[in-house]
Amino acid sequence: MLLWTMLAGVFQFGYPLYVYDALNSAVADGAAFASRADFDASSAGTFSAQVKNMVVYGSPTGGGQALVSRLTAANVSVTWTVDAAGVPQTVTVRIVDFPVYAVFKSFTLANKPACTVRFGGRFLS
Repeated sequence: MLLWTMLAGVFQFGYPLYVYDALNSAVADGAAFASRADFDASSAGTFSAQVKNMVVYGSPTGGGQALVSRLTAANVSVTWTVDAAGVPQTVTVRIVDFPVYAVFKSFTLANKPACTVRFGGRFLS
């Protein structure tokens, strides 16, 4: 009985750390893509969708299996700051409202992990 209690405790603590690390890696990859992708002000939704697909599927075109179980594009937020001319300066990618289900307790990650990078891609107007 003690062994099962210890194993459950290890899983209860370790699984959320594993999920957070996987999300952190996916967000960092998405932010790296966003920092060098083309940004067209007239179709900013396409830029956002590509970054979200990069976070969820590991590809800007999307499709396939999610890198993290139960992660969807709705759980990814992409925001950017612009200068006076409308050119992006920074891009922030974060996970919002993502539930993590452990053995005895579940919790929701809100606005974490997150990554902010300087935009270095090509601005198309």
